[in-house]
Amino acid sequence: MESNTGGRLVTGGTANAGVLITTGATPFHFGTNGAINMTILSGGNVGIGDSNPTVLFEVKEGIASFSYKNQEGYVLQLTDSDGKCQYDPDSGGQVVSCSSDARLKTNIVDAVPVLDYINGIKVRDYTVIASGHQTTGVIAQELLTAGYDELVSQPDGPDGLYMVAELSTWRLVKGIQELDLKLASLSAEFEAQRVGDVGTGAFNLSAIFSGVVDMFKDTYQIVFEQGIIRVAKGFFSQVNTEELCIGSTCVTEVQLKALLDKTNVAPNDNLGPSPRHTRTDARGKCDPGA
Repeated sequence: MESNTGGRLVTGGTANAGVLITTGATPFHFGTNGAINMTILSGGNVGIGDSNPTVLFEVKEGIASFSYKNQEGYVLQLTDSDGKCQYDPDSGGQVVSCSSDARLKTNIVDAVPVLDYINGIKVRDYTVIASGHQTTGVIAQELLTAGYDELVSQPDGPDGLYMVAELSTWRLVKGIQELDLKLASLSAEFEAQRVGDVGTGAFNLSAIFSGVVDMFKDTYQIVFEQGIIRVAKGFFSQVNTEELCIGSTCVTEVQLKALLDKTNVAPNDNLGPSPRHTRTDARGKCDPGA
């Protein structure tokens, strides 16, 4: 069969097979009611509702649904060179099972600690521009800045959008196990102090606080040292201080304003008053002070 615009369609067969094929590098369209509904490009890309699909299978809009209304269990399987995953949609969620056979793996060792890794990820609330939906997640550029390059990809080239891989569920399980060990250690220390002081009816608060401080140091890299709090990384919307020090160089508010005036930089006076210092009186009440 041949059209009057140069397109050509051949029907026929090869050994044990029927053939419906174009003879040139032209798209193959399917449609109804005078409109094109599905397209197969010469390179093999298939588009539904899209006559110029840019990936192997592309749906313009709506939901691409695989429906098995009379079947329960796994209904979708994805396979690549590493293994396969099967998906079972259930009420309230989905069950995903993936290849995890020892015969597919090598160099099997205990997982390294991950709490510091997880704690370094900045989780954000934001609004999706296209849909207006508010959600919680991460920002690819922030992950790159923080050194999480292995989670970020840019498959469409340097001008394309960044994509972020989900953190492995098993890494989260490892983090929970680490937290459980830390809590068990603190509980054991607390119980030891309770038993040791049962005769006096008092607790060794110093030892308990020391355990909490050690947990902050090991887990969150927050160190309490001679009246100084040392933090590996910090994100603050506002910092209030009487004197700002970087290394051995310190400036007061008056000195900082003078520097800003010299450089014609106007300070932001809309942050509101600095919080007043407070002290606790002998009765344990918070008493505003100077």
